[in-house]
Amino acid sequence: MARKTTLLTEHGCTLVQVEELDANRTVLSTAYEMIDVDWNIKTYSSKIATKAVYVNRGCDAGQLLGFQAHQAWGSDLQCKTQPFKNLYLTHY
Repeated sequence: MARKTTLLTEHGCTLVQVEELDANRTVLSTAYEMIDVDWNIKTYSSKIATKAVYVNRGCDAGQLLGFQAHQAWGSDLQCKTQPFKNLYLTHY
């Protein structure tokens, strides 16, 4: 049996903790899933690795929407690279 807990969700990206449980509900293993806006699911064994992927996806979405990384994700989650920092969508 698996127990899924949503840890973070922003701009269509979701970070989920997945715990595999035995019959007594003892946690056997923990994995993390990153679900993107297109419902692609990638599983990682490390929460840190998953957060890095999540932040990079979120930074991409945030930059397209004109957000700074620290506003959208909190001060503990920062974009490592911001090549499109000033990119904004323009509607004609």
